[in-house]
Amino acid sequence: MDQNIYPSIGRLPLRQVTAKDVLDVLKGAIIRPAVENAQPMSRAQLKVFLTKLQDYGGLRTISLAIRFMLYTFVRTVEMRCGEWAEVKLDESLWGLPAGKMKKKRIHMVPLSVQAADVLRELCQITGVGEAVVS
Repeated sequence: MDQNIYPSIGRLPLRQVTAKDVLDVLKGAIIRPAVENAQPMSRAQLKVFLTKLQDYGGLRTISLAIRFMLYTFVRTVEMRCGEWAEVKLDESLWGLPAGKMKKKRIHMVPLSVQAADVLRELCQITGVGEAVVS
C-alpha cells in the first residue's frame, strides 16, 4: 500500500478514483489463468457415453436434452432456456432469438430427423408449458 497505492492515488478523494487509476496501479498484479478448454471425446469414449446415456435411469427429459444437444451442438444454456414458441417442427427449424444468443444475433438451428424426433418426444412430456426442457 505504502509503496504502490498511496503514492499514486492515495491523495485523491475516493469519488475521483477511476477504474483506470486502479488498473494502472495494479498493472501486472492480476494474472489471468490460461484457459483450458475441455477435450473432445474419442470415438471409444463417445460410444461408452451413448451407452450410459441409453441406460440412464433418471429423468427422461435430461437424457433427451443431452441427445438433442449432441445432434445440434447448441450450448447448455440455449437448451435450458429454449421455448416451444421458438420451435418450428414443420419447417425443421429452431429459431433462437437474438436476446438469448451470446453475440446478440438470431440463430437458426436446422433440425435433423433425429433432432426433430427428440423434440417430438420432449413435447409429449413438456409441451403443455413454455419451456422445451423443464
